[in-house]
Amino acid sequence: TKLGVIRNLMIVPGLWTVNISKTTTGAFTTSRNHHFLSFVTMLGPSPDWITGVSALDLCLPNCTWLDNYEELHHPIDAGTDMGVRYDGPKRPENPRKPIAPIFSSNQPPPFAKLSIKRIMVQGVACPNGRQ
Repeated sequence: TKLGVIRNLMIVPGLWTVNISKTTTGAFTTSRNHHFLSFVTMLGPSPDWITGVSALDLCLPNCTWLDNYEELHHPIDAGTDMGVRYDGPKRPENPRKPIAPIFSSNQPPPFAKLSIKRIMVQGVACPNGRQ
């Protein structure tokens, strides 16, 4: 990653077919040395539609921890499949295309929402001397 080594790998239940309008949850920890959140998730059954977050800093500028956070998401195309539908036949893209938003204009409404809620704080706050 651009910020260093991956510290935790979190695997949560997927939302496929009959569960597509439900939610999935997971728990993770942060520390004064590891306070960035990045994740990517597949949007099944598509082989290359994804969404995610890169380097969300959970430590606020005043050295306290983020309490709640919400972010709306649109799908992103990983550029590995030529299909134009998420459920179409699998046709590998060769060469692969750059990762890009699926809709370049007339953006549809968001299809997912990331919600983060701090459960507890233990020990020392965010890093000292933070810029």
